Amino acid sequence: MQKKTDTKKACATIRAHNETAPIKAAHDFSRLTIPFGDYPFALPDGKSVTQRFTPESARDICAELANSVSTGKSKGIPIYHGHPDVPDLAPKYPDKRAYGWIMRAEATGTGLDLFPEWNEEPKNHFSHISPFWMMRRSDYRVSTLISIALVNNPNIPELRLPNEEVEKTKNEENIMDMKRLALILGLAEDADEAAIEAEITRLRTAAADADTRAQAADAEAEAQKEAFANERTARIGATLDQALADGRITPAQRGAWEERLTRDFAAGSVALANEKPAVKTAELGKPPRVSDGGAQEASVAQQILALANEKMHKQSGLPFDRAYAQVKAERPDLFNKN
Repeated sequence: MQKKTDTKKACATIRAHNETAPIKAAHDFSRLTIPFGDYPFALPDGKSVTQRFTPESARDICAELANSVSTGKSKGIPIYHGHPDVPDLAPKYPDKRAYGWIMRAEATGTGLDLFPEWNEEPKNHFSHISPFWMMRRSDYRVSTLISIALVNNPNIPELRLPNEEVEKTKNEENIMDMKRLALILGLAEDADEAAIEAEITRLRTAAADADTRAQAADAEAEAQKEAFANERTARIGATLDQALADGRITPAQRGAWEERLTRDFAAGSVALANEKPAVKTAELGKPPRVSDGGAQEASVAQQILALANEKMHKQSGLPFDRAYAQVKAERPDLFNKN
């Protein structure tokens, strides 16, 4: 026999398999009975203790079984040939099929009656049942029935509580998991838990920082995009204002030229600069007149645009509207020609 810690009640319970309880009747498999009583067993360290199967144990098992079956959590308590569900006995019992299921149980005055539904009855192939159950570590009282085994050799000395080997296996699995995690993180295989946690924290922090930088970059790109759009709008507006002032376009033509400049400012501005003035703006208060110096005024407009572009080139980041204003302030002669 061997002890086993219940993972849900860490170190509070142990499991035991017992090839000691006889089948009630040699050929009656409609009911299996586990009588109340104290069943001795030896721990791996040689200490003898007593597993106690009491009426309270039976009531706990009945309640848990009824709940799991009625809610669909399980089909019931499985019945195996031997103990294939006990880790250290699994090699001895390779057949892992359930030959029946305990669907109902009743506590009586002398023990626990189990009512199985068989997939295949044992007939006369087995002489004993061996309950595999969970006990409270505090007083070794049975609290949960895990499975029933059909056996022929009760009281085998090698049969122990399955706890020690299972705990060892779980510890080995945990160690392997930590080794794999350490290798995934790029750490040494023998990295301890603290080093793994520190690396995970570092990676999370780095990921958060990268996300913050990406968000800042997106915001900056959006701001630059908006600034460019605003500058282009201002530049188109200033170009059209100058074209109107030069008489190269009329107010009615402004919308079409604005759309053209918006599609392709470079090509549109060249075309606009080459547009021959048909109307010349006169002095304030005088009506416009037909221009006879269209080529000369187109040359003046090109000169103004060239000067504005030169200022933008020399003063990095200078918007077109400001460059245009500077040219207008420095060269009023270009704007005052009739």
